[in-house]
This record gives sequence, structure tokens and C-alpha cells, in this order.
Amino acid sequence: MTVEYAPYGTESFLPLEVENIAERDFMPGFGTYYRGSLAAVDRKSDNGWFDVRIRLTDASGNWQEQTLSPAFRIDSNVGVEAVAAPEIGVTVANGMITVCGCENPAIEVYSTDGILLRRVNAASLDATTLGSGIYLVSVTDGSKRAVRKVRI
Repeated sequence: MTVEYAPYGTESFLPLEVENIAERDFMPGFGTYYRGSLAAVDRKSDNGWFDVRIRLTDASGNWQEQTLSPAFRIDSNVGVEAVAAPEIGVTVANGMITVCGCENPAIEVYSTDGILLRRVNAASLDATTLGSGIYLVSVTDGSKRAVRKVRI
């Protein structure tokens, strides 16, 4: 058996490795079980779709071929293309909530049930009066907004 893949609607097929998982074979009812990974797919397709072609050949050389079109979709190749720093960062240390990545931040602190507890227009807020617990911190700077869960 051979399995190949190609970008949708093309004939540029490349092999796709598969393996037989014998413990999942259920002959004669369901057939032989094969498994393969799409991790080796390193090509792009114009619309993200790919075709799969399967060819079965017996000991006498007789063969049957089936093309599944489209068979699967990959929007982008697996992997990290870029790492970007968050636009707005929130840190808690020494009883202070501090934000970075903002020029004119407005900080709002909410309880976990949505009650507004504190509001300031500054880059930091004294959190010592809030007490220990989990809070939601909303930071707004113009069109940028971030909400973070913090523990004090």
C-alpha cells in the first residue's frame, strides 16, 4: 500500500508515511487498519486543502487506486512563525499591580463576581488594601485593552 498527498487539484503527489496497526485489524469485516501523521506535510496549498491518493497492490501485481479530494486541510504549516510580546503586560509584586506596554493606562480591578473594586488612571495601583485572593485586572489604553486574572 502507498499513500500520497498533493495540494488540492494538482498532480504533484508526494509520499505520506503510514503504518499498519495490526491490533486494530478486523478482517474480514472492517479490513486492515493503517495510521499516518500529517506532520511531514511541509507544502502549502493555495486554499489549504490537500488530496490523498491511496494505492493497494496485491502479490500478483493487481492494483486499485483511490483519490480522496479534498481529504484534509492545513491552514498553515505546524510550528511557531513568530513570537510577539503581549501588547499590555500586568504584574503583581510587593503589593502593587503594575502595567507595561501602555502610555496612558486606566486600571480597573474587579472581584471574580464582577464588582468594580478600584479604578485609577496610572501605570500602577496599590493593591495592599484589596486583601489576598483572585482578581480581574482590566487595563485600557486608547484602543488597546487587556484583561488579566491575578493573584494577590
